[in-house]
Amino acid sequence: MRTKQCGLLALGAVLALPLVAYGKLALPNETFGKIEANLDVCSAVDAKSAAKYEEAKKTLTQGATEEEVAAARASEEYKNGYSSTKQQLEKKPQAELVKSCAAAIEDKN
Repeated sequence: MRTKQCGLLALGAVLALPLVAYGKLALPNETFGKIEANLDVCSAVDAKSAAKYEEAKKTLTQGATEEEVAAARASEEYKNGYSSTKQQLEKKPQAELVKSCAAAIEDKN
């Protein structure tokens, strides 16, 4: 059970952190990719809460310019983190994902 929720635990931890960026992203590109993959998968499987996941994505990039965000997303580190996390999450049962995603969002409200 621990390994099944590993990716979503990162999501919960990040949503709990107050992110303060000073002109750039406060996260390494690989971590940024992993978190965005979690948020995108959660948005897809928990459509009724999609706006909350999108808001979390905005919080991740708060303080960074559009160019900095685009550059981070274009990096190999981001792409690798995003891709591997998304593939892992997509292997999980949808009901489990919905439950874990909803719990991560509810903890922050």
